[in-house]
Amino acid sequence: QDQIRNLADQGFEIGAHTYGHPMDLKILNDEQLELQIVDCRKFLQEIARQSINWFCYPRGRYDDRVKGFVERAGFKKARTTAVEIPWALDRLALPTSIHCYNRKEYKGKDWLRYAKYWIKFLDGNFKAPANEVHIWGHAWEIDKYGDWEKLEKLFKWISRKYL
Repeated sequence: QDQIRNLADQGFEIGAHTYGHPMDLKILNDEQLELQIVDCRKFLQEIARQSINWFCYPRGRYDDRVKGFVERAGFKKARTTAVEIPWALDRLALPTSIHCYNRKEYKGKDWLRYAKYWIKFLDGNFKAPANEVHIWGHAWEIDKYGDWEKLEKLFKWISRKYL
């Protein structure tokens, strides 16, 4: 809780990702969805002392019922795990920007190289501010592939270029 509050106090936007990272929100009953989505937002808002506006679906799995819970909880936007050009109009099913993992969608490009390409593309074509780029990953993936240094390089590159 202290880490979340500290990040929020430094100006980071905190997003929600459920309480327990269920494998598939679509198979949960309404009571379980209430806990995982609605109560999670309330809990994070109390800790961060800021509005929690973003939600990310675990494993990118959702349906209209799940999206309804996300909307009723008060989230303004939600991300899937889809990798695609971000002109999706559904604010509750936005694609992701960068996954710190060598995904097949990156067509053989290293994720760091892909991240820089993607950020330049967004900036050149959409004038997307840095806060609209969604960089995500799981610590276990970054640990497994020894990518903490690459992640740090990405953040330094962004800082030099955009901040």
